[in-house]
Parts: sequence; structure tokens; C-alpha cells
Amino acid sequence: MSDISGKLSIKSNLIVMSQLSQNRIHKFSIKFDNKDILDFQNLLDLRKISKVTISGEISAEGSQNWLLNAKVGASITQACVVTTDDVNTRIDQDIVRHYFADLETHEENFSGEEDLDADAEHIPDEINLLDLHWRR
Repeated sequence: MSDISGKLSIKSNLIVMSQLSQNRIHKFSIKFDNKDILDFQNLLDLRKISKVTISGEISAEGSQNWLLNAKVGASITQACVVTTDDVNTRIDQDIVRHYFADLETHEENFSGEEDLDADAEHIPDEINLLDLHWRR
């Protein structure tokens, strides 16, 4: 099993799809430095954020498609909207993405818009691991 985290710059967090071998599972794990954590804290208007991680793996699904399984985790402190007291929360979100070489053919297998696979996407040139938690 390869470790993508050893090949990625912590500043780019990009998986370049053309560089992946379909013959192996590619694992990744990102831990954030203090500057990244402060950026998230300010962006999300949080009082505190810690223990931020993204880890998972991407593997071939058939001969042309990919499956990404990841977990995004963080401990946060935010203000209660009623009392403004600190509220501590742990967030652990599982993320699944199916990347298809031919998304249109995949979508033809569903009978209606409500049945479409919300986790299905066309294979991008790159996957930015920092963007995984924003979609939904």
C-alpha cells in the first residue's frame, strides 16, 4: 500500500489522479499545522479548533473508476447562540466519493433525479483533500 501523505506537500494537499496506480490502495493522512488551524478557526468563526485530521484511502473500482473513503475529524469550541457560553463538540465525518470515467453512463442506471448517486463525480485531474469536507 502506498502512502500518498509522503508524496504530498502539506501546503498543496493534492492527489494527482494520473499519478495513481490502479494496482494498489493509496492511503493518505493529513495533520494540520497551527497556521492552517487558525485559518479554519477564523473562516468558520469558531472560538477554538484542534485535532484536525483528514485520513483515508483511494483505490481502483473496476478498470477505470476510483473510490475514495475518508474521515474528517476536528474538535471545536463555538459560542452557544442563546447563552454565548462555550460549547465543545467533536466532529468525525465519513466521506465517500465515487469517481467515474464515464459519469453519464453511470447515471443512466438510475430511474429519476432523486435516485442519482450523490457521491458520484467525474474523475477530476486532481483531488484537493482540503475540499472534501465542504461538499454536501
